[in-house]
Amino acid sequence: MKFLKYLLMFLFTVSCISTKDIREENKYQIINLIYDNFSNEYMTFFVFPARPSVLPDTDIDYRRMLGDETYMDSLHKITSSNKISKNDSLLKINIYIDNNENQQIFAFDLKMEKYHNLKDRGIEKNKTDFEKLYKKFVVSKKTDTLNIHNILPKNNDSIIVYRKELLKDKVGVEYEKFNVLISFSNIVFNNDYSKAILIGTRGFSGTNSHSLIYFLEKQNGKWKKRFEQTP
Repeated sequence: MKFLKYLLMFLFTVSCISTKDIREENKYQIINLIYDNFSNEYMTFFVFPARPSVLPDTDIDYRRMLGDETYMDSLHKITSSNKISKNDSLLKINIYIDNNENQQIFAFDLKMEKYHNLKDRGIEKNKTDFEKLYKKFVVSKKTDTLNIHNILPKNNDSIIVYRKELLKDKVGVEYEKFNVLISFSNIVFNNDYSKAILIGTRGFSGTNSHSLIYFLEKQNGKWKKRFEQTP
């Protein structure tokens, strides 16, 4: 009987370790996916800055001018000249990344906690397969932690651990030693680790941050964003 008891305890322990390993592996696949997206968007902002509108804000009746062939030809030339080929885009990106002066510093909050008070609002009709998991996510109060060594730097980024000492002042309005603060909620998975939900937040200062709820699905062994919505 003692042997059977110890065997059952051993099998239970092995099962728990295996489940934890599966969760950790999927967790960092998702974290790196979301961070990659953050990094790419931030880099694109500097490589391809927003262009001024072709149509200035005046009293001109552009609706009437859209019927003018001369005006339409001019507008076409302007918009065509703003187009950048794929090769030119890659070249601009590589030049930006190779310049160490362009390095962006991302600070990661290692505590994964849901700070938002979510409401159990409905999900769009064509996405109801996430409904049960979202209900679970809304009521979940679990927390988790990140190991920064499992996060892979992207686009020549520097990644550091967030600490309050890095803030410029006690109010924490401006970031002094990093560009972007990233934080995540705990991730909720379904039973077979094929669906997941979490909140990802980017902060650019103490008064400028943006959060999204990410609904992810595993397809052919890789996590992909299915859709997202604001908290």
